[in-house]
Amino acid sequence: MIGRHLEETGEIVPLPSEAHIYGCTFSRQKIQGKTKYAFQGSLHKFYNRGGENDDNYTIRNVQDTISELRDKYGINPEQSKIVNFEFGVNVKLPTGTDAQVFQKYLVSAYTKAFEKLNPKRPMVGYIAEFNEFGIKIYDKGYQAQTGATDQLRIEIKINRTRWLDQFNFRKGSELFLSDLLNPINIKILGDILEEKIRSLILTPREIDTKKLSSKQRLTFYECRDARSWEEWTSKQRERKRAQLKKIFQTLNQPDPVDVLARLVSAKWIELTTVRRDLEEEKQPQKVTISTLIVSGIRVILNLFKRTAKGTQTKLYIVCLPRGIPLSRPREPSPLKGFRRWIDLNMRAPPVFEIK
Repeated sequence: MIGRHLEETGEIVPLPSEAHIYGCTFSRQKIQGKTKYAFQGSLHKFYNRGGENDDNYTIRNVQDTISELRDKYGINPEQSKIVNFEFGVNVKLPTGTDAQVFQKYLVSAYTKAFEKLNPKRPMVGYIAEFNEFGIKIYDKGYQAQTGATDQLRIEIKINRTRWLDQFNFRKGSELFLSDLLNPINIKILGDILEEKIRSLILTPREIDTKKLSSKQRLTFYECRDARSWEEWTSKQRERKRAQLKKIFQTLNQPDPVDVLARLVSAKWIELTTVRRDLEEEKQPQKVTISTLIVSGIRVILNLFKRTAKGTQTKLYIVCLPRGIPLSRPREPSPLKGFRRWIDLNMRAPPVFEIK
């Protein structure tokens, strides 16, 4: 921790002592006789040791990050109150779609117009900001300077955690770091993200107006104006949204909002799904006694059926110790007619024959 003091007297200035690690700030400050500790920064960047956060950051990575903060830096997730936070995803746009072009489709979110995130760097992205939350969409490749031209970042910035009460996200209580590991809460955040994306108004900058009627062209240009959405009533907005959707159908092109919402939803599911099934596939499947019994009964029943039809059948069961591959029949094969080799992969007597 690095503090501050007055050079003339050496008196310690009552400002937070800070430590900067992997792009994040740990601070300690005494307020009214009590010591307050705070952590500020991107968990994703912290996980990447201060690197960019343009790659995938899964729910397991989040768990590992919070575990490290607990074990190495003494941050108790159950007692660490969240004041505000951001969550979102990086998505790859469809082939041939440029992030710089796509982000210029943004018109408004509900009645709030999108504004530039940084007027001095207009290429970075846009934000629609409300009192308690904001929606940010920007060219992630440009911001991270990775050279990617088709990567878009979509995130929700929560200024006051009480805004989550309406979604039954820890309603009526404070929000703690450990709450971000609850699968139910993770699902709610994903639903919020998709819902907010579907509330947006996006219009391409260039369309084939020849395919539209004069009334449709007027509607399209009205919808491109953010002030229209601010001035219209809720019923007018609902009607105009339906008309805009019909315009895209007439143009035979997908609605940009629908495209973005699908990408966001798929990415959220990908990042928050714990893939235990994939890990289990890597482990060899063990043959259980019940499986052997069921399979054996099926084979015997089939043999009886064939015997009843007058077909002479012999069943050879070859059992080898675990790990020894099943040998193929010698040539010429002693088995005539119906043949079936069964590798039980178990320890048993070498070979026996049932006639």
